[in-house]
Amino acid sequence: MGRDIVVTQPGPSEKQALSILSEPNDLVFVVSGLCNTPRTVAKLEQVVEKCKGSIIARLCAARLGIETCRQLEKMAEQGQVVSAKSSTVVNGLAKRANGFLAMAAGLPDEFPIREEVMYSYGEIQALLGNLEQVVSICEETLAKYPRSKNIDIVRATLKEAEEKLKDKQAEQKDKSP
Repeated sequence: MGRDIVVTQPGPSEKQALSILSEPNDLVFVVSGLCNTPRTVAKLEQVVEKCKGSIIARLCAARLGIETCRQLEKMAEQGQVVSAKSSTVVNGLAKRANGFLAMAAGLPDEFPIREEVMYSYGEIQALLGNLEQVVSICEETLAKYPRSKNIDIVRATLKEAEEKLKDKQAEQKDKSP
């Protein structure tokens, strides 16, 4: 039982986005993350800025957010990331990733990249200390992508966020008169 695919003519935003992503490597980067160069990144950033409401802009935001998360993961492996509060560079990258991933979260559920967007979005929210957002994003990810390759990490992230949230609420309750 397949869904019918309806193809429509591209609107002005889509046409503009496609004119910016004019080289084959630009599209390869959007789809796969390969061919990551400063020039391709700049083109994707341009699409995100100039074509805000379009699906292509959300796809570009997805790739940019995911790649920024990967950059943070590499920094963490090298012991450079503890929390967004511990470093201006980390905080700047986390906020950059957050902006892209928030936009990309608006992609339709059936877009394959959205699963990775939601996983990364939850991780960034955790890094930024936004516990309520972490819980919400993790719950959505578990509901919509139960077979995700990251499902165990999502469950662990959710559990940790819920525990921290409980501790925070208990602490606030103790402080109230």
